[in-house]
Amino acid sequence: MTRRTTLPPLRRVRGIAVDGNAIRHQRMFVRCLSGVALAREAGIYSQYLSMIECGRVKRIGPEIFARIRDALHVEDQTILLAKTEDAE
Repeated sequence: MTRRTTLPPLRRVRGIAVDGNAIRHQRMFVRCLSGVALAREAGIYSQYLSMIECGRVKRIGPEIFARIRDALHVEDQTILLAKTEDAE
């Protein structure tokens, strides 16, 4: 007989609201990187990066944001942040 374990309820992530289009623009046109290459540099899954860029993930943790920002070599991090009305 298999014993089932219950998972804790999912909680909403209250991270940093990012602009996925801005991240994609920096990746493609400034750094000329593929999604896989940026994900590898940032230490995240390429599928997760795709979800961020497509807007399915609107908020990310500060450590992930910092790794993406550093991999993109962005000095002014505000260009990667979502506008306040987009963050909701």
